[in-house]
This record gives sequence, structure tokens and C-alpha cells, in this order.
Amino acid sequence: IGKKIAKVGNEFGSTTGRSRRCGWLDLVSLKYAVRINGINKLVMMKSDVLSGIKKIKICVGYEMDGKKIDYFPYSIEKNSVIPIYKEFEGWFQDLSKIENENEFPVNFKKYLTYIEKELNIPISIISVGPNRKQTIFRNLWLKPIDSTNHFFFIIFFIYNLCVFSQETKIIEIQQAGSFTKDEYNFPGANILKKENNIRVHLYHEGALIKSNKSFFYPKKNFFSANGDIVFNQGDSLFLNSDYIEYNGKIKKIKAWGNVKLSNAEMKLYTDTLYLDRINNIAFYKTPGKIIDGSSTLNSNEGTYYLDEKKYRFIKNVKIKNPEYNLNSSRLDYYVLSEDSFFYGPSKIVGKDYEIYCESGYYNTKIEKGNFKKNAVIYYDNKVIRGDSLYFENDSRYASASKNVKIFDTINNSVIRGNYGEVYKSKDSAIITKNPIAINIIENDSLYISADTIILTGKEKNRLITAYYDVKILNSGLKGKSDSLSFRERDQLIKLIKKPLIGKENQILNLNQKNMRNPILWFEKSQLSGN
Repeated sequence: IGKKIAKVGNEFGSTTGRSRRCGWLDLVSLKYAVRINGINKLVMMKSDVLSGIKKIKICVGYEMDGKKIDYFPYSIEKNSVIPIYKEFEGWFQDLSKIENENEFPVNFKKYLTYIEKELNIPISIISVGPNRKQTIFRNLWLKPIDSTNHFFFIIFFIYNLCVFSQETKIIEIQQAGSFTKDEYNFPGANILKKENNIRVHLYHEGALIKSNKSFFYPKKNFFSANGDIVFNQGDSLFLNSDYIEYNGKIKKIKAWGNVKLSNAEMKLYTDTLYLDRINNIAFYKTPGKIIDGSSTLNSNEGTYYLDEKKYRFIKNVKIKNPEYNLNSSRLDYYVLSEDSFFYGPSKIVGKDYEIYCESGYYNTKIEKGNFKKNAVIYYDNKVIRGDSLYFENDSRYASASKNVKIFDTINNSVIRGNYGEVYKSKDSAIITKNPIAINIIENDSLYISADTIILTGKEKNRLITAYYDVKILNSGLKGKSDSLSFRERDQLIKLIKKPLIGKENQILNLNQKNMRNPILWFEKSQLSGN
């Protein structure tokens, strides 16, 4: 099947002409890439190449050493991993002729849906051929501007001219206990009051405002009211306050005094709130508190986007939850998904972890996120730093990418590299990509470099193991070997040679075999052995 995909997709080296290796989608490795890189959208290329294949497969797991796993292992020996596939019915329609996603074959849609559901991110762009026009954008805001878009903008502009040229609807008086006028003190106002338990009800374009007293100015299409204000926009948005002002021409509200804004998802409390009914935006510049499920959010300033159900908090943002506390200088919070995005110094303190960053993402519901810019995680007696950090509380897992530094606070050791993972449940950490470990031995520093360094074990029983092209150095000696183990308890270091495999034991002479032995140099002496 790989050769067939390569042939149909023209997967040949442009210089050498050699055929490229092709095969089925490996969803396990793709999930891993999405997780550690913080990917939030995908692009699918050459989807037309799969047309005409009766059965299409996706790798959903591995069989490794006789066990089935659904995660990407950090150590893979040759021929020890067997892919586990899930089969899908293929499609026979020529995708290269398709111009929009509504024309996709049913089986191709099922294939896309499964990938998106498993990765929890959308496939935003799909290529169905080599031509630029054979690119399908599945999100409106990603579409290139063409004549169709220009037409849309023209229609939108004309529509808005028509809307704003229409006469603004006048605020309606639905009921009031009494009606008076006072032209001297309130010229042009209808003074409406509660009487005999009949409250003032004013209505304007889907919104009902109840109060005990209102000053309504028909010519200005404006009113101010006070006394147990109740504002409701349909059955979706409710506002309570002591005072309110409403401009019917621009549909803007100012409410103050014990303000409460609520809908099905949350409750907001503040002293003064501004609500723009046209743009569906509410904002406050007085300290506010939001109650969202089990979390309480506080900030000095904030904006709520009603359509997106998103808050933008500014200045002294605090989230209190039974499982953690979060502080930030600026934060965007999505009510439905409970996702938080940081845009300034931010700190999260959980029951057994602490995270700092100046840019990042965190899901407050499942305590999972990606952190960048001066990011650091304090976790499992370790301090984890890197250009990009990832954390999952439920999985007891953290990882770091680029310029990684893991400091073990128990044995005062430091491991540096360009990729690292910490597994709290296994009391282990692994560093790859040019790692270097620095350990203190009898007031001296021991440096260990290798291809991969692994730290395991509980307090006072730590074990450091290093693999492939190991080198060690301190003030009195240096050495090299294929692998190494360092036991913290008695500070025992074992250097291990590269094992002979296959026919090497028969082919290599004694000198060649000895070249694989570990070597230690101290002062002017050299020591080597198995």
C-alpha cells in the first residue's frame, strides 16, 4: 500500500528520484506531537491520494513487548513495536474535483471526524490536489479574499446602511403605578413610580427593565431608573442593580450599585457595569467577582463577550478553586470550556504543584496546560524549566521542550537537555537531546553527558542511568562508556560497555572488543575493563 500511495502522490525525491516511504496515519505519534507542541489546528495534504482504496487504516496503538499501549514510548528497540490499526471504509469519489466540504464523500467525512475527535483539534485546511484552488478552507476566517468575499463585504455594507437608516424603536412603557411630570427639575421626563405593588416596566427590543422609579425621556429615547432594578434580555441574560441608565438609540446600559449579571453558566458581581447590547459586550472597571461552578474569579477590570462566552480579565486576576489557586496580570477565560489563556505574569498553585509563566494556556477544569515565556513548574521535588512546558495533573505528568533544565531538590542534581519528561507516579524523569547531568559527590561536581539520561527512585534511593555515548568528568577523573548507572545512596558509579551482538563476538578480534570497554582516566593513569 505504501508503494501505491507513493506512486499516486508522486512521492519521489526531486534530485535522487528515490521513492519516499509512505504508509497509514500514525495517530499515536500525531497525538504526541500535538500535545508537546501545543498545536491547535491541522492541515491535511494530498487527501485525494487516498481515493479508490477499499479499506483505509489508522494506527491507534502499538503492541510493544507483548503488551498493548496507546501512548508514544520514549524508548523503542528495533522490531519491538507492532502497530495496531483501526479500519475505515474507503471512498471512490475523485476528491480533486471537489470545491467545498459539503461535497465530501460520507466515508471521507467519517475519517476526518474520527481524527478530529481523537486529537480534540480541528483539521482547518484540506488539500485535494496540487493546484492552489484545490485547497478547501473549513473555517471562514481562514478564507483568502476573492471576488466572493468582496461581494459579501458589499452586501454587508449595504445592509448596515439600511439598518442604521431605519427609525430607532422607542422605549415602551408597559406599566407603572403612577405617572407625573416635573418640568422644572426634570424637563421632558415622564416620571414613573411604583404604587400599590405595581412596579415600573419598560421594554425595548427584547429587553424588559423593572424598577421602582424611572425618569423616561421620550425625545431622547433614554431613561434612568432606581430601586431594585431587574433587567432581563429574553430568558438568557439577567441583570440586577440599585441604579440603571439606558440609551435606546445606541442600546447601551450603565448599571451601578450591587450589580449582578447572570446567565445559565455564571454570575458576575461588581459595583458598576457597562453593557453594549448591539455588540453583546459587558465590561467593568471596578473590582469584580465571577462565580463559575466550583471556581471563583476576581479581577480589578474585566470584559465579558456574551456571544463567545469569554471573559478578558485585567489587573490582579485571581481564580480560587478547591483544587488550586491562580493569579495573573491578564487572562482570557472561556466559560463553557473553562480554558484560560495567560498574557502576562501568572502563577498556579495546586495541591502538589506550582506553575509560573508569562504566556500560556490552562484548562481549569481538568488542570492541564501548556506554558511559555519564563515558564517553570515545581513538581515532584523537581524544578522544571524550558522554552515550552506541558502539564497534566490527572496523569501526574509534566514535560519540557528546548533549553530544558530539571533541578532535583532532594539530591541537588541538575539535568539539562532539549527535551524532558517527568512521571510523578513512577518517580522518574527522562532527558534527551544532548542531556548533561550535574551531581554533587563529596563536595565535587560530577558531569555526565549521554544521548539519554533517566532519573528514577524515591528520596535517598535515587538512581541515574545514562545511555549511548556516555562521558563523565569531575576534578579528579574523566571517563567514557556506552551506558552508566549512578546510585545516590552509596554514590556508586558503574560504567558499562556496549554489548556485542550477533556475529560481532566471532568477527571482532580482542583489540576491537576491548575498544568497547569503559575507560577511566585519573591523573596520568588509565583504567579499562568489562
